[in-house]
Amino acid sequence: MTGLAGSVEHLQDGPTASRPTYRLVQVLRAIAALMVVVHHATIMLNDRDGLHTGNWTNGASGVDIFFVISGFVMTISSAPLLKTLHPARTFLARRLERIVPLYWIITTVKVLLVLALPGLALNALGTPWHVIASYLFLPAGMDPVVVVGWTLNFEFLFYLIFAAVLAIRGSLLKVLVPVLLAVVLAVYFPQPHVPAGVRVYESSMVLEFLLGVLLAMAVEWVRRWNLAVAISFVVVGFAVFFHWGAPIALPWRGLDWGLPALAVVAGTIAMERPLGKFAPKWMLELGDGSYSIYLVHGLVLPVIGILVAHAVGHLPHLVRISILGMVLLSVAGGELVYRGVERPITQWFKGRRRTAIPANA
Repeated sequence: MTGLAGSVEHLQDGPTASRPTYRLVQVLRAIAALMVVVHHATIMLNDRDGLHTGNWTNGASGVDIFFVISGFVMTISSAPLLKTLHPARTFLARRLERIVPLYWIITTVKVLLVLALPGLALNALGTPWHVIASYLFLPAGMDPVVVVGWTLNFEFLFYLIFAAVLAIRGSLLKVLVPVLLAVVLAVYFPQPHVPAGVRVYESSMVLEFLLGVLLAMAVEWVRRWNLAVAISFVVVGFAVFFHWGAPIALPWRGLDWGLPALAVVAGTIAMERPLGKFAPKWMLELGDGSYSIYLVHGLVLPVIGILVAHAVGHLPHLVRISILGMVLLSVAGGELVYRGVERPITQWFKGRRRTAIPANA
């Protein structure tokens, strides 16, 4: 995942003079995914099962971290594409390879589960158009079938804008930045005749992609920060996430959580040289599987939540332990899907690219 399903190849490749690794960004992706899972676990137990856990709303800020990472990695990984004849086509093809197959599989599983066991679902399937729109990453007046798919709708908007800039070989600074800024400003200057489907994208969270793009442009400067400054940025950013109770639908979310996300990602990048080699292998593996974890946990949590509610309904002191168990099982399910489904799909597409003629044709 770049943000949610991004240029894993770039993040994991060996370092070169012009292409360093970002192992700690992989770790940060794992942390962001876990934050979202905990957020949804508390919602499940509190809203569905009435265990009065309180919703850890701030865990949703993991998405804001993902969006900044997405803007950063897309920009970093775009330079080699500009050497090809069709950079936009290559870019979109690789984004589709990374996002679509697993998302369609999980969406299909969710559809079948809701049809077979409607009592397990907090959200109904809606109309046939809603289901179709979910597959096409289009807003349809409500959350997609896989609820977390709303973030992928924003990812695709960013990908399309980014691809358009690559197609005209435009300057990221002179073309991409103003376009993204215009989308953000539309939040604060709404037009009454804009279709409702388009208005969904009038969100300040688009600013977070822009912040990631700007971070990529300044990456060499950021990588020269000393360790104390880098750690300070990460600590301050996470302090905001854990203590600033900004409503997740706030029109200023792109600033309220976007700027702390920028601080965390920038600090993480600056920590890479001194600390990246010490990144725990298991955290790197969770980072690799974060897209699967992100998509799969919405299928795992309802089942586990029902079991937990029956088991600890009369033992409220076990609720926090139950949340930990729900998170661990969600991660385990995501890792199984990553190893058994996502990674083989990714490797298959890589194999096709190796045998294609030629890569820049």
